[in-house]
Amino acid sequence: MSPESYYIVKEGVVLVELLNSSSKVTQIIYLLTNMQGFGYEATDIAFVKKRALTDVTLYQIDREFMLDHFYVQPKFFHKMTDLISSLNENLMVITNMLNQKPEQKVRMALCIIIQLLSLDQDGNTFEMPSFITQSFIASFCRTKVTTVSETYKLLEKEQLIKITSRKVTILDYEELQNDMNSKALKV
Repeated sequence: MSPESYYIVKEGVVLVELLNSSSKVTQIIYLLTNMQGFGYEATDIAFVKKRALTDVTLYQIDREFMLDHFYVQPKFFHKMTDLISSLNENLMVITNMLNQKPEQKVRMALCIIIQLLSLDQDGNTFEMPSFITQSFIASFCRTKVTTVSETYKLLEKEQLIKITSRKVTILDYEELQNDMNSKALKV
């Protein structure tokens, strides 16, 4: 990927990770899906790495060309500012998630990922993609895999999810959201 380009995900899921140069540890920062964009980022203390979790089609746009032609395409400029605003709001939600108790983080992580991937578009009950593993959730919400496992057991007991041979099925997304929101208010 070129630092001189900006990329828009036409189709697929891209994982954004932060690689700390001193410890070589990665942290999941964000998931990008259809019509969300990203550029090349690098700093002295960390490197932002992007990788495809599914088959991905990207639009590559030269940064200078894009900046020079914003005024010619006001609808494109409007769409880009909407994307940036949406990304900013989502990052604030994720930051809030990181300040919660571990069990609440897992519940929030599930809801955030479901919304980012638009999984709830097909109804209240659906299967999570296979790349959403317990270690993925743990990395996303900065908690331990054992905490994710324990929370999954609680959610299964509450009949909000069903786990069968590494597949997670959301049984009642609305209730999962309501449950998450009511527990967040008690914090």
